[in-house]
Amino acid sequence: MPAREYLVRYGIHGLLGCYRAAAPLELTRGDDVVIRSSRGVEIGTVLRPFPAALADCFPTTGDGPLLRRPTSEDRSRQLATTRLSTYLLARGQQLIDQLGLSLALLEAEVLLEGDHAILHGLVWDDTASPARLVKALGNELSLSLDFFDLRPPQQPHMGCGSCGGCGSCSSKGCKPGRCGGCSSRKPTISQMPTANKSPRISLL
Repeated sequence: MPAREYLVRYGIHGLLGCYRAAAPLELTRGDDVVIRSSRGVEIGTVLRPFPAALADCFPTTGDGPLLRRPTSEDRSRQLATTRLSTYLLARGQQLIDQLGLSLALLEAEVLLEGDHAILHGLVWDDTASPARLVKALGNELSLSLDFFDLRPPQQPHMGCGSCGGCGSCSSKGCKPGRCGGCSSRKPTISQMPTANKSPRISLL
C-alpha cells in the first residue's frame, strides 16, 4: 500500500529516521531510497512504513525528505563515493603517521553528492586533536569533513573502596558516597552523563 512516511536505515552505524516523500510511494522492506538527512544527501534502506502513531514515542536519530528511488546516476555516484571512501581511509592513515597523531581511522563515508565525508575513528590520547587531520584531508581533497570519535564515554568517578567511598584512605568515617578523609563523592543521577555524544569536528 502506498505511503508517504517510511522508517529508513542509513549510514554505517545503522541510524534510523522517519523520511517523508512528496507523494505516496509503494516501497517494501529492503528498497533503497535517496534521503536528505541532517548529514546530507545519501542512500538509505526502507524498513517499513512509519505510522503517525509512532511519531511521539519512537526515538529516531533524524528525519527529513525522502527524495526518490535511486536513479542510474545515483548508482554511478554511489560507486564513485565508495571508491573515494576507500582512498580517504588509506590517505587519512598515511597523514596520521606523517603527523604523528595518536588516533586511528576505522571507516570513512562519502555522501552521495561527493562533497561531504564523515571519518570514524578512535583517539587514544586526549592531546591528539583530529582537527589537524581534518584540515589536511579537507584541503587536499576539497571536501567538507566531520570526525566522530568512537570511544565510549568516560565513566564518572565512583570511589574504589568496598564501603563505596575512596579506598585510598583509611578513615573510620568513610561512608557510602563519601570518604571521611577526602572530598570524593559519588555522583548523583543528575551528574551522570545522559547521552553518548561523540565529539564532532567540522571543516566547512
